[in-house]
Amino acid sequence: MKRLDSWVGFLLCLALSALHLPFARQPQRVKNPPDRILLIKFFGLGSILQATPLLRSLRRHFPRASIGFLTFESNRVLLDRQPFVDRLFTIRREGLLRIAVDTLGALWKVRKYRPDVTLDLEYFAKFSTLVSFLSGARTRIGFQLPKLWRGALLTHPVFYNDHRHISEIFGALGIPLGLKLEELDFQLGPLHIWPREREMAVRLLDEFGFVSSGILVGINPNTSDLCLERRWPLERFAALIERLSREENVRVYLTGSAEESSYVGSLLNRLTSQARTRTADLSGRTGIGTFLALLERTALFITNDSGPLHFACAVGTPTLSFFGPETPVRFGPRSGFHRTLYASLYCSPCLNVYSNKSAPCGGQNRCMTAISLEDAWSLVQLILQGGTVKERVAV
Repeated sequence: MKRLDSWVGFLLCLALSALHLPFARQPQRVKNPPDRILLIKFFGLGSILQATPLLRSLRRHFPRASIGFLTFESNRVLLDRQPFVDRLFTIRREGLLRIAVDTLGALWKVRKYRPDVTLDLEYFAKFSTLVSFLSGARTRIGFQLPKLWRGALLTHPVFYNDHRHISEIFGALGIPLGLKLEELDFQLGPLHIWPREREMAVRLLDEFGFVSSGILVGINPNTSDLCLERRWPLERFAALIERLSREENVRVYLTGSAEESSYVGSLLNRLTSQARTRTADLSGRTGIGTFLALLERTALFITNDSGPLHFACAVGTPTLSFFGPETPVRFGPRSGFHRTLYASLYCSPCLNVYSNKSAPCGGQNRCMTAISLEDAWSLVQLILQGGTVKERVAV
């Protein structure tokens, strides 16, 4: 997919730019206020969630505007919970033919929507730039990067500052519309949770006898396959759970997608029988809504640098997160009670827009193995015993 976007996208951007340049004029003044604004972001649920400050700011500055969002169908489960999105356009991604057919259908719907402004939040893909250009919007805002050549298809290119937090980077796309970075509210919520999802969370916890057990701790040992080097060593997660299991009122649940169940299961297999009786493997058993409902009941969520970290932040759950290939300066929590562990080795961070989010160590992630069990345990104790987290008991 990346290679196809890189080469075919380059050729299409080149061809459309050549056709467009003879008719291109100096960027016109942005219609203010715009009637319809379309945001485009396809990849990364966590990244889409980090666009919440931008969405909130757009809604506050343009209360009468319709805000649309174009994304993959798989991201609907998140955006349907957003209070700031009025129209959702989606593309299914099951095979190239499906993507092609759905893209044509989405473009037809988007052109009927007639956006005045498009905001392209992608910083890797040229596909989003092509869709933005073909949307018919007269104002097309997106990122300008030497690595990501987009031809002359943007009317308002915005510098991508890799040294700022991702929510600020997204927020910078609002500057041509008159938005100010210093006015951004970095809260990632609210996200709507339906009553049936809260009921399902209770049933899952009751299955393991955890409903009224005291302090609930969630653990996510996974990361997306975009960069598996972001994983903290599995044996250290196991050792951390062993220590948690010796705390009288603590119960632990493990989370992950169905595809990650095998990896989560290998963590469970490392535990002693005593620790297993206080640990529930919920991987593959929750959708996003049920997962959010679980997080509402969670006193502490421990996770690698991945999407579930941002979901925990969105519902206000305190977190402990591990960073290495990425830096918390760019992707760490911005508000609420959260702690991060980051070894800050010379080679870290190595993931950026210029490395195509690929770690050069090939799995030898010293930046993650440098984070010790003792450092993690000290912060867990600080959070759970320091009075900063209340027991969350279901009623």
